[in-house]
Amino acid sequence: MEQLVVLNLIANLAVWLVIVWAIKRYRALNREFNKLLPSKKPSQR
Repeated sequence: MEQLVVLNLIANLAVWLVIVWAIKRYRALNREFNKLLPSKKPSQR
């Protein structure tokens, strides 16, 4: 039973790590993409 709980915790941690990594990667790619093409909308700064 305890092994199952530990495996569950590890699986949850792995899922969260992947999600966080994916979000960071997406934001970085988005920034690069925005640099490449002139944005139609006025920038915030």
